[in-house]
Amino acid sequence: MIEKINPTIVAHVVVTGSLVKTDKGYLFVSAALGKAVVERTTFTALSPQSPLGNQLIGLKAGDTAVFNNNEYYIETIE
Repeated sequence: MIEKINPTIVAHVVVTGSLVKTDKGYLFVSAALGKAVVERTTFTALSPQSPLGNQLIGLKAGDTAVFNNNEYYIETIE
């Protein structure tokens, strides 16, 4: 799955390969790789087929995804 991500694509909605900044932290929609810390920022890599990943796909900045009674407000998509 990771090898299918094209880092040069800029999307205005969440797609596989998107780095999503939410009010709860950064989510990297890619593969279920868990958490990583880069320069003191924590990123959670999750599969687009996971329950939360599935909720995020197709959303844009300003939208909200709900998973396990938690709301994830999308601030930006990179």
